[in-house]
Amino acid sequence: MSKTMYDTLLLLPLFQGISERDFTKILEKVKFHFEKYAAGQTILQQDSECSQLVFLLSGRLFSKTVNSCDDYTLYEYLEGPAIIEPYSLFGMYPYYTADYTAETDCCIVTIEKAFVLDELSKYDVFKMNFYNMLSNRAQSMRKRLLVTHGGSTQEKIIAFLKQRCDRAEGKKVLCIKMEILAGLINDTRLNVSKALKEFQTKELIKVNRKIFTIPNFEQLIASYE
Repeated sequence: MSKTMYDTLLLLPLFQGISERDFTKILEKVKFHFEKYAAGQTILQQDSECSQLVFLLSGRLFSKTVNSCDDYTLYEYLEGPAIIEPYSLFGMYPYYTADYTAETDCCIVTIEKAFVLDELSKYDVFKMNFYNMLSNRAQSMRKRLLVTHGGSTQEKIIAFLKQRCDRAEGKKVLCIKMEILAGLINDTRLNVSKALKEFQTKELIKVNRKIFTIPNFEQLIASYE
């Protein structure tokens, strides 16, 4: 493994705090699989089994979540270094919740689940980092459940997005008809149209028929807090 890849892995939350000596031991025992994906290539598929930890070392990808029940599609964009769905590795439903596709050339590193259980779990720092990551995810999900679709139409739309986005940051693209969005937030199509126009005027959202592009989700949230 090159020094650059080594340093990049240590930037990830799962490995933060691990000494260079321990990390060298991990590299000797754990099999890291390196893969490169060209822009447009599928990296992971929704509902496929999550049997490994997947790290995005470099590049940019996007996830695609299709909700056939409510008839909408949500895209989220992620830049490396990052880890993809570590919470899907265990539990009653160990499957990916979205499709992941390379937007630019991407470098991916994977570690098989067996090595996580047999080797990485021996290191207390790694275990604590993993527990913290899962706990933060659980706490974040609980907060989302407590978010109500009350207030102004603008606040309802933001609450809708918060409940469905994996991360409350970065670029998002929501594909949905206005009347469907209005029904999901218990509002009228006219109010939704007015709210989206206000977002667009403030350059918080770009509207193209039923495609709503949010360049910076944090900025949208902060504008209505």
